[in-house]
Amino acid sequence: MLKTITLLFLLPLLLFSVESIDTIDIGNTHFTTVTETYREYGDRGTELKIYPQKGERDKLPLLALTSQYISGGCADKSIEEGTYEINGSKIILYSRWERSGTAEDAPKGDRIQVYRVDDNGSIVYESGKLYIELYTKRYDPESGMQYLFSVPKNKQEQEALRMYKKRVEDIYEGEFVQGKAAKALHGEVEEALMRKYRKLWH
Repeated sequence: MLKTITLLFLLPLLLFSVESIDTIDIGNTHFTTVTETYREYGDRGTELKIYPQKGERDKLPLLALTSQYISGGCADKSIEEGTYEINGSKIILYSRWERSGTAEDAPKGDRIQVYRVDDNGSIVYESGKLYIELYTKRYDPESGMQYLFSVPKNKQEQEALRMYKKRVEDIYEGEFVQGKAAKALHGEVEEALMRKYRKLWH
């Protein structure tokens, strides 16, 4: 009886992975896509991985996208959503980060990345743009992130903002945008996610 109770207690902590395999064409090249759904220690999500059509799946994928990721409980959730679209020889990745409740150290923002398939069938990074707040304004008042919300008044504050943006660019791979460009980016990601969900609903 004790063994049964222990096993039932541990079940929510275990990793469950469900795979679906499909193929996509980008330009004139065929690829295999693998969708993995997992749940582990309260985190759950879905990842899309792209491999060469005849490649070995035990190796690293050519490209990976988080379709959905939710971490935390009801009071402090960190959420990531993503989708992709193909335009000729290019694949465009759309990602959004959200937080809710008391999740002050979770990211919030948007990103678009563009990759292209070259003549050799390799997936090559072409460009990226993003606007991401790594945490809430009050979480780290010493961070240069605060100058996203107020204009830097001197060189020291300008440098703090520059270093913050560079850090985010290094982590998330894209060019940091602000102002009208950030609003336009948000709208593009919103529209792409709506197109994704409309396809799922029909």
